[in-house]
Amino acid sequence: MSSQGQFSAGALRGAGRGVVDHRLARRHLVNEFRRGRLRQDQVCDAHPELIRAARNLGTESRSTCPICQEAKLRLVTYVFGS
Repeated sequence: MSSQGQFSAGALRGAGRGVVDHRLARRHLVNEFRRGRLRQDQVCDAHPELIRAARNLGTESRSTCPICQEAKLRLVTYVFGS
């Protein structure tokens, strides 16, 4: 088997060191809401500081909210470091 076809633990690490990808968790949460297993107040629970940052500093995306289908999503980038 070639090295391209081999599975390794490194294949599970995603895009790169220090990059956290929440797409699978987000997709699962939206699907659970659409199936009626979660209420809107259980899903729309962003921290007030995140909401403030999105309103004042975030960039508007072309996507609408997957929950309410009305508001445009705003993208906020955070950099963590010491």
